[in-house]
Amino acid sequence: MSTFTGTFSKIASQKVAGMRIISFSLKCTNWLQSETIDFMLSDAQNNQPWYYRQQTIKAGGVFTFNFDTCGWQWYQGDFFAIINKKGKIEQSWQLSLKEYAPGECPECHGTHKCGHCRGQGVWADLKYGTGIQTCPYCGGTGVCDTCNIPRRSFQTTPQNLSFDTGSSRGTIGNRHRPIALIQQDIRNLESRIEREEWNFRQNKLNGLYDDHYMLFSAENDMLYTLRCQLLELQEELRKALS
Repeated sequence: MSTFTGTFSKIASQKVAGMRIISFSLKCTNWLQSETIDFMLSDAQNNQPWYYRQQTIKAGGVFTFNFDTCGWQWYQGDFFAIINKKGKIEQSWQLSLKEYAPGECPECHGTHKCGHCRGQGVWADLKYGTGIQTCPYCGGTGVCDTCNIPRRSFQTTPQNLSFDTGSSRGTIGNRHRPIALIQQDIRNLESRIEREEWNFRQNKLNGLYDDHYMLFSAENDMLYTLRCQLLELQEELRKALS
C-alpha cells in the first residue's frame, strides 16, 4: 500500500512578481515514521530528468516542488515519479491540465483574456481609493489562467546539466536553473514592466492620480517591486553564466 499522495496546484510565485505557477506537493501519509525514497522530476519525453537520492520525508510531512522551491517549472505532460534502487518507476503523477477547444473556455470564451481583470493584469479600486493590486487569478499577466496551458519547447532543452542532489538527510539541494529558463523569466518580467509603465504614464496623462494619491503610490510601489525582481533575475543569470 502506497504511503504517499501527490497533488498539483497553482500558486502565486514569490520570486517572479506574484505570477501564477504550477506546484506539486508530495505528502507522506505514514503518520508513524519517516520515509526515505529516491524520486525524479521529468518532462514528458524524459529528457534530462532531475534525480533526488535518499530523500527523507518526515511522518506526515510534505515536499513541495515548484519554481520557488527548487527551480522546476511545470509544463503539460511533466511528471513526478518515485523510483526504486534500479531506477524503475514505482509511482508517478503527471501534470494533465484540461484543454478546451477554441471558444469553449468557460472563463474567457476564446478571448484568452483573464475574465476577472479583463486582461489588464491589475484591479483598481477607484471608489474607495485603496489603490491597485495584482490580479490574483492571472498573476498580473492578463492572460486567462483556465485555458493557458504551459508547454515545453523540447528544441531548447538544455543539455549536460549538472545539479546538486541535496544531502542524505533529505534536504532538497540548491540548483542552478537552466539558463534558457532564466532568460525566459527575464523576458516575461520585462514585458510586464513595459506594460505597467505604459499604463502608469497613460493614467498620469489622463489625470487619474490627481485625486487618488493612494492609487498613485500603490502603482508606483508595484513598479519598484517589479524592477527589484528583474534585478534579482539578472543577477541569477550572471551567476549561471559565470
